[in-house]
Amino acid sequence: MSSSYEKYQLKWMMEQGYSLEYLMEELEKVRMSLETSTDGIRSIEDIFDIWKNEVGFKDSSIWISEEEWHDNEKTLSLDEDNELEL
Repeated sequence: MSSSYEKYQLKWMMEQGYSLEYLMEELEKVRMSLETSTDGIRSIEDIFDIWKNEVGFKDSSIWISEEEWHDNEKTLSLDEDNELEL
């Protein structure tokens, strides 16, 4: 089951015009570059982390971090609570 943050990431990708296929192609590029390094092949989680932290989508764009996302969710929740009180 997907977390709310994972759903946000997928929504962000779609809003930016990116597909899961595009993401997989980008991860494959990172895997291939690692294959030629002395470190050898890593897990898909490692490949995703490298891509997320060092590459990203076009122009290095990426969704906000989970911590930032949670902070934004708290702010939105507080704003909604304040609106209800009015």
